[in-house]
Amino acid sequence: MSNRLFEEVFRGSATALIIRGIAAVLFGILVLLLPDVPVLALVLLFGVYALIDGVAGTVDWFRRRRRSPWALAGNAISIIAGIVAVLWPGITALALTFLIGCWAVLLGVSQIGFGSHLRRMYRPWWLWFITGVITALFGLHLVIFPGLGILSILGLLSAMAIITGILIIVSGLWLLRIGKTGGSGRGFLSSKLR
Repeated sequence: MSNRLFEEVFRGSATALIIRGIAAVLFGILVLLLPDVPVLALVLLFGVYALIDGVAGTVDWFRRRRRSPWALAGNAISIIAGIVAVLWPGITALALTFLIGCWAVLLGVSQIGFGSHLRRMYRPWWLWFITGVITALFGLHLVIFPGLGILSILGLLSAMAIITGILIIVSGLWLLRIGKTGGSGRGFLSSKLR
């Protein structure tokens, strides 16, 4: 792969990851700062976040030459969850908890699969793997204990969004660095991508 093409591919993916990470961190901060927000506002906030995450990831998926079905699955899960949240604004707190839980489990599994797929190509593959584990465990907690109420999950939701957002931003910054160096001599990529 030529250095110019290499840089363009990684810069585009890095930008998508950084946008997705920033959206996650902002979502987590807003949830944390607005604990008394009505369920309707929380539903719309979650819907917008999930749509931004899914659309940014899907655009990046179509722009890249090497595509993983795991990444597309995760993007589709976010888009579907976002659409459900936006189109069903009268959702109850219990249903919202279950929706977010199912979204997180499915998204976490797709991120774990994507992290495993990246293992041969991208040295910090474990960032995606850890992000997936955190997301899936959070979702399992919500699915198993949905009756805890929306207020009890706000702290968990905020923490999950901020932590995974930071991990996604770090992964994006790593890709940006790889794109600038052309992947040579930094040890971030295996020889399969060089």
